[in-house]
Amino acid sequence: ENQSKLHICFDNECIRSKIEKEVLIKRQPALALASGFVYVATACPSYPFDLIEKVRRAWDVKGNSYIHILCPCPVGWEFHSENTVRIGRMAVETRLFPLYEIAGGTYHITVDEPNPRPLTDYLKLQKRFAHWKPQQAAALQEAVTVMYKQLKDKATVAK
Repeated sequence: ENQSKLHICFDNECIRSKIEKEVLIKRQPALALASGFVYVATACPSYPFDLIEKVRRAWDVKGNSYIHILCPCPVGWEFHSENTVRIGRMAVETRLFPLYEIAGGTYHITVDEPNPRPLTDYLKLQKRFAHWKPQQAAALQEAVTVMYKQLKDKATVAK
């Protein structure tokens, strides 16, 4: 009998009041890896085939797996519900929520966006950021750029 467990975090980002905490939450996959999980991934329902493949791989590994799923929330994020898939895609396209997996200690970016969207495109569609000043958006853009470069330095792009 397989004693492996699949842990899934559905993250709607609604409990955080500051964007710094949003960036920190992206560390959860690294914490899972450091805790001995053998398969760790990020996913978003706006990329359904990527999500399905990651669940399949996580289910098949020997050992514990963790998938961190970004779930855009129209109510908490304050956007029109018809934009739910679009907002999820934009989180990935801006590199704020990169899609990757770590299997056997090897990092793979599963959805690479060679020409990322400006983060302001993502922020302006959500009323939760309406009070932001341009320098806050610029600081987050810089943090996202650094975070993605660090991920890219560790990863190979999945084919």
